[in-house]
Amino acid sequence: MATPKLTIKSDRDFEFNKVKDTLKKLDWFIAQGYVVGLPKIDLDELKNISDKNLYKLIDQEMKTISDVVLDYIKRLEIDWEKNAEETIIGLKNLIGSKIQTEYLIFLTQYGPGGGYYYPNKINIKLHPPKEGWSIGTLIHEIIHLSIHPLIEKYQIEHWTKERLVDLISLKIFPGKFKLQRDPENNELVKKYFEQYYPDIEKIISAISKI
Repeated sequence: MATPKLTIKSDRDFEFNKVKDTLKKLDWFIAQGYVVGLPKIDLDELKNISDKNLYKLIDQEMKTISDVVLDYIKRLEIDWEKNAEETIIGLKNLIGSKIQTEYLIFLTQYGPGGGYYYPNKINIKLHPPKEGWSIGTLIHEIIHLSIHPLIEKYQIEHWTKERLVDLISLKIFPGKFKLQRDPENNELVKKYFEQYYPDIEKIISAISKI
């Protein structure tokens, strides 16, 4: 399979919707321990701001980071070129996963570290790369997209889904990723993952019965 194309951008309308969506889910993000980015004004003021003024605020904040965005795009493209083949081989070996031919990447100042929108949209929060590894979030979200239909089919809860993605990430890139917080029954999740890997549907099916 050819290497999937990345289209990377910073988009004003996406930022507007990301702020709105983050505000709607803010209590859930906080309860789950996520650190989220929001425009740099008082939270109560932000919750009551008009759409027109929110767009103005986003425009101002986007102008201040234009150089950061360009630098981040370059680093993502370079790191993807270096690591794309290994990523795709790992996902092709994962029976039941689906790889897209193109991924649309939105760089954002807002929300948590990353997110995905099936089938091929990803957002990545701008942050300094860790040890030169700027594509960790990108790979994490690509894996999410690759197994999303099965996650939906078997109704896997959030933190179990995150653990599965972490375990797949570590299989493909040992030592490059770390596990997030433990889901309920994390030892059984690990057991079924090791027992049935790389048959991801068999893994998810077994986990859904825990």
